[in-house]
Amino acid sequence: MIIEDTDLKFCADKVRQFTDGYHWSDGEKSRSIAELYWLAMNKEEKPILLRKFPMAANSHFVRSVYVERKNDFLIGLLDGLSQGDARFAQCKELFQIVLRRPGTETGDIVDHIKNMILRSAPESFDLNLGKPTVSESLAEIAASEWLYPYEHRVEHKKSGVRAAQIAVDYEIPRNVVEIYLTEPFMARLSGFFG
Repeated sequence: MIIEDTDLKFCADKVRQFTDGYHWSDGEKSRSIAELYWLAMNKEEKPILLRKFPMAANSHFVRSVYVERKNDFLIGLLDGLSQGDARFAQCKELFQIVLRRPGTETGDIVDHIKNMILRSAPESFDLNLGKPTVSESLAEIAASEWLYPYEHRVEHKKSGVRAAQIAVDYEIPRNVVEIYLTEPFMARLSGFFG
């Protein structure tokens, strides 16, 4: 999927607005979701609420969503997500709120889901899948940076720490670790987060 440099720069700049002032606690590897909620609510100047929906997470492609309402934002998560999946989904939705721009919303959910599925195929590298799909991807990149910073990924690539252990240590999905440690992702993001 094609993501323009200007989009990646926009994403990196927004993430840096939140990460530059972050104070790591002793022994902390992954940044706090609660801290991100607080920072996002301050930026947006309205509440961000979280609701869990009583639907089995393993039977749905969409696991989380956000809705902007008049007086607040609502993040919805499917019930039954693992702790790592729930942390990543919340973080991704918070960054979708923070990174939203005109033209990145969609009313065609079916087309958006189709594009999100297409995006994960190796053949999609050269496809333009539209602004809503790029926006979702940028939010995932931002969530990855918040929860598993690029500089930590560089260290892990050098030392050969296993993805399964990283997923446990950082409380994030193993597939996120595996994707963001690949050479194409590391190389593409190095100029923006490295």
